[in-house]
Amino acid sequence: MSNVSQVAFGRGSRIVLNIYMLIFFTYMFLPLILMVAAGFNEFDTPSVTVWRGFTLKWFGVLAEDSRMWSGLVNSFIIAFAVIAVSLPLGLAGAFLVSRLDSRYNTLIYGIMVSPLLTPGIILGISTLIFWREAGVSGGLFTAAIAQASYISSYTMLMFMARLERQDISLE
Repeated sequence: MSNVSQVAFGRGSRIVLNIYMLIFFTYMFLPLILMVAAGFNEFDTPSVTVWRGFTLKWFGVLAEDSRMWSGLVNSFIIAFAVIAVSLPLGLAGAFLVSRLDSRYNTLIYGIMVSPLLTPGIILGISTLIFWREAGVSGGLFTAAIAQASYISSYTMLMFMARLERQDISLE
C-alpha cells in the first residue's frame, strides 16, 4: 500500500470508529439520561414521555420511602458480608493455586474461576435452590453467599496477579 492509501484507510477507519463509539455511548448513557430527566418531571408518575414542568418533589418522595431506606441498609449489610467472606476466600484460593505444586492445579483453577463464566442468573437460582433444599430460606444470608461466591473468584485472580510478582522468599 502506498502512503496515500494508508492515510485514506486510516482516516476511513477512524471515522467508522468514531461513529461506532458515538452509537455505543449513546446506547449506554441514553437510558440513564432519560431516568434522570424523569426525576425532574412534574407529571403524576416519573415519566419522560409526558412533560409537565420542572420539580424536585420526587426526591422528597424518595427520601420518605421506608422501603428505599430498608433496601439501602440491606445493600450495605450484604456488601460488608461479601467483603468479609470474599477477601479471605480469594486469598486462600490464590495461595492454593499459585503455591501448590500439583498436577491438579489447572482443574482447581478451573473450578475456582467457574463462577465468573457462569451467567449471574444461573448462579443466583442455583444458590437459592441449594440453600432452600438445606432448609435456609432466601434472604440476606443467601444473597450475601451468592455474591461472595462470585466475587471471591475476582479477588482470587487479583491476589494471584500480585503473588506472581512477589518474591517467594518473602513468605
